[in-house]
Amino acid sequence: MMLGLQGHHWQLDAGEVCVCVLSETMEESHPLLLSPSCFSTENRFFITSYGGLYISDVQKEDALSTYRCITKHKYSGETRQSNGARLSVSDPAESIPTMLDSFQSREVKAGRLVELPCIASGYPNPAVRWIKDGRPLPADSRWTKRITGLTISDLRVEDSGTYICEVTNTFGSAEVTGTLTVIDPLRVTLTPKKLKTGIGSTVILSCALSGSPEYVIRWYRNTDLVAVDDYISIRGISNETLLITAAQKSHSGAYQCFATRKSQTAQDFSIITLEDGTPRIVSSFSEKVVNPGEQFSLMCAAKGAPPPTVTWALDDEPIPRDSGHRSNQYTMSDGTTVSHMNVTSPQIKDGGVYRCTARNSVGSAEYQARINHPQSFAATAPGGTRISMTNDDEAAREIVENEL
Repeated sequence: MMLGLQGHHWQLDAGEVCVCVLSETMEESHPLLLSPSCFSTENRFFITSYGGLYISDVQKEDALSTYRCITKHKYSGETRQSNGARLSVSDPAESIPTMLDSFQSREVKAGRLVELPCIASGYPNPAVRWIKDGRPLPADSRWTKRITGLTISDLRVEDSGTYICEVTNTFGSAEVTGTLTVIDPLRVTLTPKKLKTGIGSTVILSCALSGSPEYVIRWYRNTDLVAVDDYISIRGISNETLLITAAQKSHSGAYQCFATRKSQTAQDFSIITLEDGTPRIVSSFSEKVVNPGEQFSLMCAAKGAPPPTVTWALDDEPIPRDSGHRSNQYTMSDGTTVSHMNVTSPQIKDGGVYRCTARNSVGSAEYQARINHPQSFAATAPGGTRISMTNDDEAAREIVENEL
């Protein structure tokens, strides 16, 4: 017999099961708080997570109590109390099992707890047997058979299936069949999480989802639904990729990938900043003189969006990468690209104008300076004295040549 606490009076036979349930409209409430008369040291009173009160093996003294349920709203804290209900208990009469509470289908997220109701009246009290997908329930500590039904904790996807609850006594049997579907919670990961790049760049946002299948993806920028235009396109089988070509300053903002499946939702966001990303040289080398055989290294640092690539040239010719010339570059956390040109065992031919050029998709910038290598120049002065000097001292050269 199913009871609703509306101030009514019910007739039960001793030994039967009494059921009190809340309306489904109370789903937003906390589990029930019951009046003290509902608590018993005999463990005949059971409260389910969905607000049902079960009294097993009903006794005549149960008719002496008034039953009420109290709900408390989990947000406002407001409490409400139902009208009182009374029971009339009579001597038991033999009867076949009759289902009082059952389920048809449930969809629950993995990791949660679910109760599959199955309770019947009848005298003698019916025995209960559970079957999953045509077989008896497997041994698992997560599964608990109670008088109110089957409780499964820490749900897994493999717990999905068709469940049958059979109730039997000496006068007959009854059964109920229901389906349980366990789904992984939706999880969304949007990459990159943060991107600062230059106007005119191509921006690609990728939305990766795991968990529940059959989801729908929507894209938002600054809480507004993204509209496809000449710059923006949405691609992929499930619309999981957002592409911006020739990005403009107006495309900056917070982008959201929002996934839904029935009552499930999940989202992730990314911050995109578009700026004038034309490269600029922020640190460089100075003009200097090095001696033949003296190893030297030149440094050039540039910033831009996207981070630029640096190349090197000597007297307008690209510097070959060989055993005597090594270049490397790396990008710092602030987006600065740092490049070094390392020259080992330099020769006279390694003197000249060195230029570093920083380029990205927006533009380029360059810097240059001369690296001088002294060339030995020898001549014999009057009196047989041999004089050595560098070609950097043109005035001295002219004097010696004249005297010779």
